[in-house]
Amino acid sequence: MDGVLYLLVVTSRSTDKRFIHRPPQVKFPGGTNTDHTEDGGPPHTSCREGSEETGFLMKKPKFLCKLPPTAKQLERWYYLCAVEDCEGALHEEEITDGPDVLWAHWERADRLKYVLFWTHRPVIREIVRHFGLVG
Repeated sequence: MDGVLYLLVVTSRSTDKRFIHRPPQVKFPGGTNTDHTEDGGPPHTSCREGSEETGFLMKKPKFLCKLPPTAKQLERWYYLCAVEDCEGALHEEEITDGPDVLWAHWERADRLKYVLFWTHRPVIREIVRHFGLVG
């Protein structure tokens, strides 16, 4: 874009009356395979969820890292993929994902530590390592 590394993220805001007062959360695209037993594992889930949330289908996902399970035992796997290795186009409008409204957009990598939701911040270290960046 301009010699700066950009990563695809989604800004999520809840429409659930219990959480609507909370500020929007910037996260990496993703989700679970709880209702999608056909996924066949984390890479497939990552591709499906990424496509649903952003419009881009990763054709060559590259494993980045796996974070320790959450308190609810949710496993967190992260993948990278160059935009050239994706099919589709970025959603131009917000989409509804369950009780959440999502907006997919590009974010400068050097801004992620300020805007990324806290549960996704540990991934920044792995991104820095992968690209050989100085944090």
